[in-house]
Amino acid sequence: MRVGCGPSNTPGAIPRKFSPPSASSPEMSKKYEIYSGRRVVSVQYSVTPLQAAVDYARSFGSADDEIRRIGVDCVSWRGARFTAVLIAEPEPA
Repeated sequence: MRVGCGPSNTPGAIPRKFSPPSASSPEMSKKYEIYSGRRVVSVQYSVTPLQAAVDYARSFGSADDEIRRIGVDCVSWRGARFTAVLIAEPEPA
């Protein structure tokens, strides 16, 4: 049995699985509050504010093409606007 990078049509070859680093790992993600108007509707861990807002909108089961990116921290979904704001981490004493 052969394992490797060869063509996938090679008889007996097992395709190699690739798993990219998880964006949800604590080292890479930050904590964002998601606002709808002036109300905090969720707290999301993400790499960027835009991704946090997209993740929140996707949590309703919506398709990616229903979500409009408005800015670097804001999305619109079915008329609702969601904005992500970084939560300030307390400084260690």
